[in-house]
Amino acid sequence: RIVNAYATALELAYLAAPWWTPMPMSSYSLSLRLLDSSGYWDPDVIADEWHMFIKAFFQRDGQVKLERVFLPFLADATTGETLFDAFRNRYLQSLRHAWGSKEVGYMVAKMLEHPEIPFSTSYHILFRISHDILLAGAGWIIMTVGSQLPLVLNPALLEEMMTMGFANPTFALLQIAFGLVSILGIVFWYQDVIVRPPRPRPATFTERVLTLLSFPLLPLLTLIVVALPTLQAQTRLLAGVPLQFRVTKKL
Repeated sequence: RIVNAYATALELAYLAAPWWTPMPMSSYSLSLRLLDSSGYWDPDVIADEWHMFIKAFFQRDGQVKLERVFLPFLADATTGETLFDAFRNRYLQSLRHAWGSKEVGYMVAKMLEHPEIPFSTSYHILFRISHDILLAGAGWIIMTVGSQLPLVLNPALLEEMMTMGFANPTFALLQIAFGLVSILGIVFWYQDVIVRPPRPRPATFTERVLTLLSFPLLPLLTLIVVALPTLQAQTRLLAGVPLQFRVTKKL
């Protein structure tokens, strides 16, 4: 649930940011006329929301934009009969979502096919798609693991930071960033809790313990159910290995 709550908050932030190119995510609507003129959906495409937006964008010479609609939504967290099943279902869901990586190539192909559309207009969409895809996979490794390499390769730097404490600007910024992430994590979790419908039964002790443990384990959980399946999907795309669509069980 914590991973899904963060993912939802991230997508809502992308949707709300005025400087960011909004893209459809999961649920969207378009007119039948626009759908017909764009050639309808491609049956072999899994991430159809981005694909359909790109098709319509180039069909209308770049005169297509997304109108944001903010509505409450529920039942987007994967589940399973056991904890292992829940992890497996979330992994497969991320694997399916990451199949949208092929939209980078599709976007580049469309840009070459329609040189009459200004490059700056198309580039904003290409940047948005590439940003989401790289951030979910390789971005986790670069930011989470790569940020620790200077301290691992240079232990004296860590000792100096710990000795100087907040007098060291780098140490102070890291602690402030950690505090902000912790506070925002609690805020996102609380917002997720208050919008849920009433529980049919009180949370068990085990569920409460797992919820508390999920906060410090969030980097590891993100690696297992987001970064690794994304990298697997991108590797399979490069190798030409097909993906079977599976409906995800949700709660």
